[in-house]
Amino acid sequence: GRDGGVFRLKPFDRSAAIFTCGGSFARALSQRPEPEIVAFARAALGDLFGSDMAKAAQRGAASGWIGDRLHLGAFATVKPGKAKARAVLAQPLGERLWFAGEALAGRRAQTLDGARLSGEVAADAVADQLGV
Repeated sequence: GRDGGVFRLKPFDRSAAIFTCGGSFARALSQRPEPEIVAFARAALGDLFGSDMAKAAQRGAASGWIGDRLHLGAFATVKPGKAKARAVLAQPLGERLWFAGEALAGRRAQTLDGARLSGEVAADAVADQLGV
């Protein structure tokens, strides 16, 4: 993608594309109006896959973790050789406390769709525990 951005295609097996970028480029892009950000991502999609793909992108939205005061653009990382710690953290604590988030999303760690999926897994586990 443009300027080091990455596309995730077909998240949740849906006809969609998610463009993610980071660093100073993401900070600068996040200052632009949403329609310009969407146009940029659409153009990047066209650069990679052709103009037909760019035209197929019918609508878009932008969000910026970099401007979120609680996250400041961060996502979880793990030291080399310590990835198994994520599986440990994903286990409930005393069947009363569950953790969720992008860090616990297996091969989808460090992604928004991973955060969502991890939350759904934890919510299902809580519902099962409560008999809901």
